[in-house]
Amino acid sequence: MRIYSIIPADIASMDFYKQTIYSHAKRIPCSERRVAYSPFVCAGLIASQVKNYILKRQIVQEILFDLEKMDFYKTPGRLK
Repeated sequence: MRIYSIIPADIASMDFYKQTIYSHAKRIPCSERRVAYSPFVCAGLIASQVKNYILKRQIVQEILFDLEKMDFYKTPGRLK
């Protein structure tokens, strides 16, 4: 799972996001991707980012979470 946080008024943030857009995503059935609980995990991570934005804390620009291995990564870029 990959989550991007951007600030639309920030040109650098938008440029970073535009570079991450996939042009050829592979389509496979939801059950094959094991996505039954993924939306809940994703929603929690997004809610955390929104809370940090509202409280004027730094937000992480890119979050990667491997649900199968339970590994969590984040890019060093942060937004204010």
